[in-house]
Amino acid sequence: MSHIKRMTPLRVVDDLVDEGMFYEAFGATRVLADAPDCVGYKAANDTAVILTSRKLADKNYGPFIAGKLARSGALYFHVDNIDAELADLPGAAHILTRAVVDGVEEAVIETETGMVVLAATALRS
Repeated sequence: MSHIKRMTPLRVVDDLVDEGMFYEAFGATRVLADAPDCVGYKAANDTAVILTSRKLADKNYGPFIAGKLARSGALYFHVDNIDAELADLPGAAHILTRAVVDGVEEAVIETETGMVVLAATALRS
């Protein structure tokens, strides 16, 4: 596998405000994302979590995959090249969907140990 630039837990939630209040109650700092239905929360030691609304996940991945992500969460891996990462997937992993969303290419993958979203800046033609 090539190098993961950043790895962040991803949670798909029904209510970003309610869920965000949980993190803020523990002192996490809100970090705005490019999409209005996506927000990050960062701890003092720089660890973070990404919260995405179920509405946005439904739009980007479809209701079936969004539901799987809502139930299990995922790791969101920022990588240089999705194709290089996909070439090294173990046999038990498979791609559920792949799309470009707001200039970011994403591939949702189901593995034996859980869900992973690979994300890379989309190449412009």
